[in-house]
Amino acid sequence: MIRKSGLLLVALTLALTWGSSEVLAAEQESYWINPAYSHLYADPDQAFLKREKRSGETFECGSYAELQTTLKQQLENRNTAFSLHAVYEFAFNDFKVILDQAFADATDGNDYLRFCAMATHTAWGGWDGNVTVDYEVTYVASYEQEQQVSESVPEILAAILEDGMNDEQKEKAIHDWVVANVEYDTTHEEHSAYAALFLGKTVCQGYSLLIYKMLDTVGIPVRIVNSDTMNHDWNLVNICGHWYHLDATWDDPVPDDPGRVYDTFYNKSDAEIASGDNPHYGWDRSAYPAAPDSYTEGVCGSGNINGTGGIDLADAILALRACTGASADAVQIDADVSGDGRIGMEEVIYVLQSVAGLRD
Repeated sequence: MIRKSGLLLVALTLALTWGSSEVLAAEQESYWINPAYSHLYADPDQAFLKREKRSGETFECGSYAELQTTLKQQLENRNTAFSLHAVYEFAFNDFKVILDQAFADATDGNDYLRFCAMATHTAWGGWDGNVTVDYEVTYVASYEQEQQVSESVPEILAAILEDGMNDEQKEKAIHDWVVANVEYDTTHEEHSAYAALFLGKTVCQGYSLLIYKMLDTVGIPVRIVNSDTMNHDWNLVNICGHWYHLDATWDDPVPDDPGRVYDTFYNKSDAEIASGDNPHYGWDRSAYPAAPDSYTEGVCGSGNINGTGGIDLADAILALRACTGASADAVQIDADVSGDGRIGMEEVIYVLQSVAGLRD
């Protein structure tokens, strides 16, 4: 099976300068292939269905902040062809760096958005403080398909999650549903969460995107990890203050065994995921949170601070007393939801969110 991710940055630069020394006119172009999909393209041109320039709407950007925000909006809208006209103070020779930084900032904190863009092609021209850049972007799924994913995920979560579940229980339910209902695509053609949900099959990118989407929807911190040397993606999940590796792809039997769920790669530490019969390797550890802890079932507490069996404002009051150092003999330490072995503000927030109906 092909499982790979990583980073391939191919830059092709063509510069042409003419005019007086006061005015610089130039054109440049570059390609960026998403690390998760670099194995699909032997040549950057293969990333684009049409090599001739495709026209799209032009957006005016009067600052770097507008440039970055507008780029993010176009990526979120899955716009395949658009132009940004940057008019503010910068040096033309710095514009390639500016574009790279704008893309990094536009997708910062949103691995789903970053890994939905398969490849980009940019071409720009202008002079100091005035540049128009043309974008062509390919995605794993269209805007309409992503809308279908966004509509379907809450419906699935409503069916598989129960009231009162903590984050640990939600994560397990989501992992098990994905493994039981998605089949690994042995043709290696499908790479999206859309394919996982509506075609029933995908490769590792689709598994990790769907896991991300579902966990993020219920407020559980999650990342997508990629390894270029493995040609593989998986997830990092934060459960009650602890980061764990979660690889739903490798927990799904191949050939598919409908309904069968493994947990071999469920909630593993850095050391555990990198060892054993099928170790994971080659990911940039400095780019991701460390996962030093071995998982023990029950890492998340109940939030029932006073031990009465339910969660209400009395639990929040008791937790606040514990935070201030006041006597709180009735505190149930096994209600700890953050995994730090004490009752603190994390538990207060958890209880208040539960009482307000903000937690599923």
